[in-house]
Amino acid sequence: MHSPAMRVLGGAVVGLAATAMAVSLGFRWFSPLIGWDVLAATYMAWTWAVIWSYDPAQTASHAEFE
Repeated sequence: MHSPAMRVLGGAVVGLAATAMAVSLGFRWFSPLIGWDVLAATYMAWTWAVIWSYDPAQTASHAEFE
């Protein structure tokens, strides 16, 4: 199980890569928004992948951890 900070860091890395790609493709003005959206989508997907199969007891334990 990864900490929330690790998920944000992973999302930030992917978001920065998406920002750089957007700039290189000519979407300079939209690149911060694209990077932010990719960061958020990465964080949400990673979080849902972790908690999707939890039963009520595991969910409670995970919520206490976070």
